[in-house]
Amino acid sequence: MFYLGIDVSKAKLDCALLVGDTDIKHKSKKVANTPAGIAELFTWLSKRGVELAELYVAMKTADIYHEFAAFALHDAGIMVSIVNPSEIKSFGDSLGVHTKKDEVDSVLIARFGQVCKPTAWSAPSKEARTLKALLARQEEIRQDLEREQNCLEEMPANFATESVVQLMEDHITFLKGMLNDFQQEIDTHINQHPALKKDFELLQG
Repeated sequence: MFYLGIDVSKAKLDCALLVGDTDIKHKSKKVANTPAGIAELFTWLSKRGVELAELYVAMKTADIYHEFAAFALHDAGIMVSIVNPSEIKSFGDSLGVHTKKDEVDSVLIARFGQVCKPTAWSAPSKEARTLKALLARQEEIRQDLEREQNCLEEMPANFATESVVQLMEDHITFLKGMLNDFQQEIDTHINQHPALKKDFELLQG
């Protein structure tokens, strides 16, 4: 089994691949937190004789920035664990490691995966991910609509010229149309996937 630790940030992934049973020997690699970066990481691993089916990845949560890499690795058939930063810190303290250098952090994360064997992450289905994305975008549009409606209602009388009001009302109409389109897309997506429909109905009570 190969152990890879990944320290995640918005822009990049700091990776450390353990070589042997300790962190004395390891290989480091930095890639962009993008599809191209993940492809570069796979190439780098392949050149080192790493079989993806024999790879165990431990990665530290970082707001939402770890999600793309986690899904990409999971979809490639790799066992992935997503670890809370506090667990990594406690593990580091137990080893007397207190530095905040990215390379050291990624090695520490790899060692945590090797020693502690955290539970493998169970990724939601692609259908569930699509639904999550649709719902998130729908909520963003709903918030935009609410802001625009509030702005129109609270606009000072001396600013509320006929042309400005008309532009704002047109924008509100446009946002309402977008909300309706997204709701139709969400309904269609749910109805096309029976398992997802059942789970969604349970959530709706």
